[in-house]
Amino acid sequence: MEKRAPIPLWVINIALAVSLIGGWFVARPATLEVQSRADVTAVSYVLESWVGSDVALDPFEEKLFGTGRVVKRGYIDQSAGPDTAPEHSRIGLLAVQTFGDRHAHHPPEYCYTGSGWEVHGRPDSDWELEAGSRPVSIMVERTSDDGKPERELVLYWFTDGERFATSYAERTIYDAWDRLRGEPKSWVLVRISKSLPATESIEVAETHLRAFSSKLHGNLAKIIGQS
Repeated sequence: MEKRAPIPLWVINIALAVSLIGGWFVARPATLEVQSRADVTAVSYVLESWVGSDVALDPFEEKLFGTGRVVKRGYIDQSAGPDTAPEHSRIGLLAVQTFGDRHAHHPPEYCYTGSGWEVHGRPDSDWELEAGSRPVSIMVERTSDDGKPERELVLYWFTDGERFATSYAERTIYDAWDRLRGEPKSWVLVRISKSLPATESIEVAETHLRAFSSKLHGNLAKIIGQS
């Protein structure tokens, strides 16, 4: 019978350390106090030509977001021509802020599925937020109560005012690292969306979202970057 080589001591030590850290992280409370003055609800209702108004959360969203601070608004582009129906220039914003409670953030795909939408994945957006980070892009569809088909193009990302995460997994990794250091951050899920009329292409809709996002991000960075 062939004799197996003994497992090196350094491998055993690393495995033990990983087990201890993993057990400590799992057992640690989900909510840690975050010292921050940032408040995402202070995001402006006027972002140059876009003027926003509040939109009520649906019951699934109310249950999902828990204790997080939430902004849900519809922004209308006031610079759109008179021949443009308001709903065709409208951009939806959902921003969910957490203060150490990582459970209030979920991938938007989960939110849409729970609210009755069918989700279709798409290649990530071809424009960058910062340092190569590209917003996640999805298409959602459903049939309205009056039997009409609805489509929306959705872009989303996570940020703490300094770093960007363009997937829920990446955001969770950042959160785990911050917790290991005892410095949990306030994170914001940013989701912007635009309805897609049958006559409008995805490329045109994404152009509108990109223009809106550039104004939104500048305003958000000032707010959530506060400590």
